[in-house]
Amino acid sequence: MEFFTWCMAYPCPYGACNPAEVDEWKKECEAIHEKRRQKKELKRAAKCKALGPPTRPPPKYSALPCLLSRYSLSCPVCRLRDLKSILRQWVIQQRKPYSAVSVQIDRMTSEQFEEDDLSGIIDLVEVIRIQASGPTEAARAIRKKLKYGNAHRQIRALTILDGLIQNAGNRFQKTFADEPLLERLRLMVRDDMVDIDVRNKCNVLYRQWAIAYKDTPGLHNIATLYKQLPQKPRPRHSQAQS
Repeated sequence: MEFFTWCMAYPCPYGACNPAEVDEWKKECEAIHEKRRQKKELKRAAKCKALGPPTRPPPKYSALPCLLSRYSLSCPVCRLRDLKSILRQWVIQQRKPYSAVSVQIDRMTSEQFEEDDLSGIIDLVEVIRIQASGPTEAARAIRKKLKYGNAHRQIRALTILDGLIQNAGNRFQKTFADEPLLERLRLMVRDDMVDIDVRNKCNVLYRQWAIAYKDTPGLHNIATLYKQLPQKPRPRHSQAQS
């Protein structure tokens, strides 16, 4: 009996014994949580102020490593929040354009064209001349066909390249032969995984280019491809037995 009398004199602190006090308890809990949140915000603001003002990234990104080295937000939370957008913009910038030159070369290397068919070269030359970056895009598209295409597409890419060198003019001859394309042309005859017909096609074209373009300005690297091919060892004659 004394226990129940004590409970009536001292009600439950959570307000369960007195429903009228439930709302007051809820308000008190909300006030406690709000004070804790404000305390965390003050600590975060003080930390950011002590570390200094944040350094924002440059408007354009030339390379991701350079970007990350120059970009340092003082607050780690802000850095993680902005990192996703930075990576997305950098990936979009690294994508190469898929222009009309790439579409034309992709169509001309398909199975509907014979390996030595030169039809469509004139149209491709006109498309390349229209665009300022036409020779560069053509070289990149041909290099991709040589690297990732099957034997038919690789032979077609070599045929198209030979046709462009002959018909695209001086502007194409002076700008298309970049180092990635030249390195791919060198590897075509050295890689044992490349089809034998493709390697034979390379040998024939490199020999022709060495003769035809040895004195042509802008095609020195193309003319010297034949000299960079792996040489076959000469047979050694055994000495006559005495």
